Amino acid sequence: MPNKDYFPKTDERFLVWFDNFIDKAQVHAATIGLTPADISQFQTDLTDATKQITDVENSRTTTQALVKQKNNFFDQMEKRIRDKVVILKRQPGYTKSIGEDLGVVPVEVGFGKGLPLENMKPTFTPTIMPDRVRLDWIKSEFDGVVIQSKRGNETNFSLLGKDNVSPYEDKRASVNPDTPETRIYRMRYLIKDNEVGQWSDESRIICLI
Repeated sequence: MPNKDYFPKTDERFLVWFDNFIDKAQVHAATIGLTPADISQFQTDLTDATKQITDVENSRTTTQALVKQKNNFFDQMEKRIRDKVVILKRQPGYTKSIGEDLGVVPVEVGFGKGLPLENMKPTFTPTIMPDRVRLDWIKSEFDGVVIQSKRGNETNFSLLGKDNVSPYEDKRASVNPDTPETRIYRMRYLIKDNEVGQWSDESRIICLI
């Protein structure tokens, strides 16, 4: 079964996760090579993160600026945590059970097919419309898809776009408006903005837009 990233995606879940991480990190600190300075930084980060989130939730007039500030802060904080987790996982005393206790072992999910993440691939259905081609795709537990296509005499796929909400609409006009055009599509899943899994089966249509 595939694994998702252990890092929570929502602010609220992050605060719960990080609070647990800090509590358990103090328990296992000596075993996994965490210093008092590391723990202190984590505690400072949690305090600051809580304030950042509270500021965002309570402010209406400065939401955009606060969100940008919070996101920049979280990017830096996530890097600190991830870097330290990489190091602690290399410690001789580290075990999977400690990792689970800390919450740094990705949670297993099913993705509906019971396949490893690297084997997952999107499924989609193209529908030819008078002025576009609509691609209805199954999101499953991923963040989105990247879409490639080739048409006419093209021999290589090129990027068509990325989509986070199905369907995707290809509104390109035919190269030759008087000649039916062959188009081939394929997709690959995204987690955040990173491509994962396999390319989908290719879908070929003939249209005139």
